[in-house]
Amino acid sequence: MVVKFGLGLWIVPVCIVVFGLTMTLSTLTIVYRAAKAGQVIYAPSGNSTPRKKEYSYAESLGMRGEYEDAVSAYELIILEEDVLDPTPYLRIARIAEETAGTPEGEWASGELAFVKEQMRAEEAS
Repeated sequence: MVVKFGLGLWIVPVCIVVFGLTMTLSTLTIVYRAAKAGQVIYAPSGNSTPRKKEYSYAESLGMRGEYEDAVSAYELIILEEDVLDPTPYLRIARIAEETAGTPEGEWASGELAFVKEQMRAEEAS
């Protein structure tokens, strides 16, 4: 039948090679896409959601009543990580508010004023 239409016997191996290449490429495409889908679940890039910042060390110092050390820890977080993050400033303000009327409260309110001054200086520069 192949010879009858003038195509010759060479068409059979060519069809086999084309079929094999098509199957190989389609299989590789399916495997690649499945791997990409699995990567989203098992090895995410980390670009989508930033990690939640933790202040556990400074919080533990505040819970133990070591207010000066807690405020120092929050100040260190401000200086080393993110000056624009409001959380450490709010935690220092909370310590100042909780300790108002005590000797620690006077120190904490002075420290809060110092931190506010630093924040304004950072925003100006």
